[in-house]
Amino acid sequence: MTPEPRFLLPASIDFQNLMTVRAHGEAFIDEHSASVFSLSGLQESNSSVAALLTAWFRYAHLQGKSIVFVDVPVDLRNIIDLCELDKVLPLEDVASPVIDDS
Repeated sequence: MTPEPRFLLPASIDFQNLMTVRAHGEAFIDEHSASVFSLSGLQESNSSVAALLTAWFRYAHLQGKSIVFVDVPVDLRNIIDLCELDKVLPLEDVASPVIDDS
């Protein structure tokens, strides 16, 4: 069994690269019947990331395709929960927080 292809988000998403990342994600959705978006590499979370996930979810839904977001960092999960998007977005595998002992 081959692993599902995953779209890996960059370490940082901000207003400078948001539209480019969104376009790449939409192209990924177009290429697959079921899309897995991994947030494991995301180093900074903010409301623009939550908006981006919502846009991808809506885009996939309009295309009749499934989508899931995995390895969601705890700080982004907190933003999503606060906005009550946890009831809408398909989230799995909340990542463990990184503990920095330095």
